[in-house]
Amino acid sequence: MTIDEELNLLDSSLRRLKIEYEIYFSNPSKKPPSDIEWKVLSLLRKFSDGSRMSFTQRFRYNEMAQRYAIYSDLWRKKSRIREEGYRRPQDALLSIQGVREEEHEPEHKVYGVGQAGGTAAAAAPAIEERPFTVQCSDVSERRARTGTQALSGTDGSKEEGWRERLGNSR
Repeated sequence: MTIDEELNLLDSSLRRLKIEYEIYFSNPSKKPPSDIEWKVLSLLRKFSDGSRMSFTQRFRYNEMAQRYAIYSDLWRKKSRIREEGYRRPQDALLSIQGVREEEHEPEHKVYGVGQAGGTAAAAAPAIEERPFTVQCSDVSERRARTGTQALSGTDGSKEEGWRERLGNSR
């Protein structure tokens, strides 16, 4: 086989491996596709030196090696989550089926103005819903109690106090 034919075989094997892992993680298959992964890894190791490849072939190989590295990391994370269960809310984003739903429910109470989310309303049914209110004081009443000059600061007392502290630097 020529190098181009073997790179085509590597590309098709990598595509097939991705499909097999998607089938594995969607739960019909009980065992991971380790035989196809072994074939892909052996082809990747075969061309790892890159001494007998042209620039275009080396570029294709590097692209496939990077794609395999990204997929391999993702598959490793998904496998760990499938075995151990959800640990963080971000793990649910990887969409592993077959894990119990109640494991990734938030355990803390949700605080805020609106509790429109279904999980927050179900988690805290004893909380009574009240409208959001803001209390403001009347500024004119405060001026009447304290005096207009004290509120606005126009009596000059602040300025005189600073001059005394600075030692009459005027």
